[in-house]
Amino acid sequence: MAASSLAANTSGPAAPTKTLVHLDAAAAAQMDVGVFGQQAGMQIYTQIAYVFAAAPERAAVVATLQTGLARLVAAFPWLGGQIVRAAGADGRRHLHFAPLPDGPPPLVVTDAPPTMTMAALRAAQYPFRLLDESVVAPRRTLPSPAEPAERPVLLVQATFLHGGGLVLTVVGHHAAMDMAGQTAVVEWLAQACRGEAYSADDLAVGNGDRAGAVDLLDAGAGDPFALIPEQVRPVEEGEGKGPQPGKAPETRPPITWSYFHVRQTALEALKDEATRTLPKAGGVRFVSTNDALSAFLWQSILRARRARLTSTSTSSSLSTFARAVNVRRHLGLPPNYPALLQNMTIHTHPVAWVCDASLGEASAQLRAALLQPDRLRERTRALATCLEMHPDQAGRRLSFVGHVDTAAGGLMLSSWTTAPGVDTDFGLGGQRPVAVRRPQFTPVESLAFLMPADRDGTVAAGVSLRAADLANLQADPEFTKYAQYVG
Repeated sequence: MAASSLAANTSGPAAPTKTLVHLDAAAAAQMDVGVFGQQAGMQIYTQIAYVFAAAPERAAVVATLQTGLARLVAAFPWLGGQIVRAAGADGRRHLHFAPLPDGPPPLVVTDAPPTMTMAALRAAQYPFRLLDESVVAPRRTLPSPAEPAERPVLLVQATFLHGGGLVLTVVGHHAAMDMAGQTAVVEWLAQACRGEAYSADDLAVGNGDRAGAVDLLDAGAGDPFALIPEQVRPVEEGEGKGPQPGKAPETRPPITWSYFHVRQTALEALKDEATRTLPKAGGVRFVSTNDALSAFLWQSILRARRARLTSTSTSSSLSTFARAVNVRRHLGLPPNYPALLQNMTIHTHPVAWVCDASLGEASAQLRAALLQPDRLRERTRALATCLEMHPDQAGRRLSFVGHVDTAAGGLMLSSWTTAPGVDTDFGLGGQRPVAVRRPQFTPVESLAFLMPADRDGTVAAGVSLRAADLANLQADPEFTKYAQYVG
């Protein structure tokens, strides 16, 4: 199954192509990270791990990766630097790139624990528990006081497995790139490892000035906050201040990461079922495999929670599903534009509706939001305008995901199905990855990812759920008909 059929692709005509200002190496190394990277919630890392069943001799692997990494940061110097906050020309403190005092971070080379073998990974089908960030990644996803204060833009780690095999993890700072941007970076790294030169277009896009890349709304367009009410949240009393004196800290239930495999035949069956049950009214005549799989996860997770969500009169009766969308084409920017440039489509419905609707009805709701490119463009520009022109807002804050109640009916989903997958060639003697996964990190309830497909077309869906919800999900025959628990 083609990756494009599994992407959360938007519809409608693309905006006119913008020409980015191509910066020289010195300027690119210190340019602004971009408007969406300024958000506090983006000061984290994104890890993607490539599992190789075999690899050339260790010294050859290290030499290839070191050479490729050096070529990459020479061509795109901001990738070899760090993210810092300093006053810009407008007097405000912006996040921008800056060189690291000791130069670009070197390739991290390490050995996996003796129990982490290729045979164990393959037998367990590459679960979260065997691919923990503490083992295969050089930086944690969520910042830790124990880590260095410097915030490198890009880190790469090669973890050699006992008995043969390799886990290659590419870690990007989220303020500098979303997964579409990291896709470009991984492809450029692989290209450098193969010894291939970059095109003039690669260099122009990769080192394009991010300031002004997103057109803000005109001053006469009205209040930009009014255009994105679903992404404006009130600041709760005591928010961000930790436990209040005299108040016991809230006890959260155990939450874990789990992968579920959805095989190609199951993906095809979900797409067929969604198409068969599309509502006759409403104008949606087509849904993608990604629409169907996303709706399937939303409905299944809500069914697993339904009993506790409806057990008391104060329980949440609404579910909000936030789905990440790549908006480059709607803003006239090329697909390999490497900055953070995503938005979310946000869907709020009664819990009962989500649970009881046909797969076609739920899928159509997701697709309908992608059929409004002008609205998506306007929302994205409004969000950028709010962040750029109104950064300090007493009593309210902006949120990509909006009013998602992660402990109740909320769900946040990001599809990585178009990220470089098992066909990626890093110049390692013809070897290709056998699996591509996000490593396990600190659980974030109600967060979910779709991984690039395995060679047989299987897609791993990673979800972070509390133990009781996970147990209910595994006991749901409608869910297990299509999805296999991996862990």
